[in-house]
Amino acid sequence: VTLVELLPFLDWDESGRSIVNNHLDIEIIHVSDIREAINDDPNSRIVAMVRQRKGQKKFRAKLLQVYKNECVISNCKIKEVLHACHINPHCNSGINLSINGLVLRSDLHDLFDQNLIAITPDELIIKVSSRLIDTDYHMFHNKRIKMRIDDNRPNEESLMQRWRNFIS
Repeated sequence: VTLVELLPFLDWDESGRSIVNNHLDIEIIHVSDIREAINDDPNSRIVAMVRQRKGQKKFRAKLLQVYKNECVISNCKIKEVLHACHINPHCNSGINLSINGLVLRSDLHDLFDQNLIAITPDELIIKVSSRLIDTDYHMFHNKRIKMRIDDNRPNEESLMQRWRNFIS
């Protein structure tokens, strides 16, 4: 009923179970036409090649140490949601040096990997994509990242590679 009230070009069919469209060229999908996803076979296995990541545990521990267990963008201190993020992706480089890493909250890590958040290579200023302008993430735009306690900086060349892919 609410749909009919909000969108007067829609109406219920004679059975009262489906919405029909009598006026516009749009397809109306009946709710019962949307099927559940099929279950996976727990006995089915896929063989895949996986790059060995021997240094990941030490990489994370070092990053948490030099960033005092805080996200470099949000200052979040909840260890369970903090990720050791490779600036130059590990799958491309295999580099586990801490200067190739940042501590990021899991959601910020996802946005960084999708090039919707970037860090300027020279001044270490956070840039947030205009796609995120109406979100809570925009509050980080133009702020400086948290600095390491050992006075090292994130690798400028790796940040530059990311910067080139940033979606402004």
